[in-house]
Amino acid sequence: MKPIWYAAIIVGSLAGPANATDLASSAAPSLVPASFDLVWSGLYAGLHGGRAWGNSSLGVTATGGGWPELGPGESYGTFDMDGFLAGAFGGYNYQMGRLLVGVEASANYAGFGYSGVLADDVFEVNVNFVATVTGRIGVVADNWLFYAKAGYAGAGVSASLVDASAPSAGSWSGNGWAHGYTVGGGVDVLLGRHILGVEYGYFSLGAADMSALDSNSVAQVFNVDARFHAVLGRIGTRF
Repeated sequence: MKPIWYAAIIVGSLAGPANATDLASSAAPSLVPASFDLVWSGLYAGLHGGRAWGNSSLGVTATGGGWPELGPGESYGTFDMDGFLAGAFGGYNYQMGRLLVGVEASANYAGFGYSGVLADDVFEVNVNFVATVTGRIGVVADNWLFYAKAGYAGAGVSASLVDASAPSAGSWSGNGWAHGYTVGGGVDVLLGRHILGVEYGYFSLGAADMSALDSNSVAQVFNVDARFHAVLGRIGTRF
């Protein structure tokens, strides 16, 4: 019987420490962080659209005289505008752990403006196109991205004026490009290779001079500036 007891003692002494080690390793939490996949890095592109609202002013830069009610340096006033902004965006993200930096560009069709009357001058102003190039910086939380952005914004604007009252009747229309900046931020969620998000942007555009001959072949120069907000829904794909 002694050999059997000796064998049992030897097996128990070998198995016991091994089991204790296994239990300790399975119960103790890991001090090494889990690997963090760099899922946001790379090129992406998509479409966005939403509401835009703000205000704009129409002023006189220079006039050849005649029918305009106002002279150089004067303004027809500041007016509210409301409409939509929709277009395409594309960019590149570089992710470093939970920090993300990148650059994004967009081209957008704009549909907002205003019209008004001053004395017998009837005028209309429209923002027709908006383009942006911005830098982005954000924080990644799993498949969520919270970011801020800032950079260049430019817009194609147009204006027209008509004075149908004799004796100084006339009309004028012109187009120009307004330069400015945009700041904002948003939230994106990555679902596989698809991106869904919402973004807010503020746009401030300096005065754009528009020079053209009026219906009487007289040179007239008017200017338009604009400040507006936009909230856009986004859908895109990461390449």
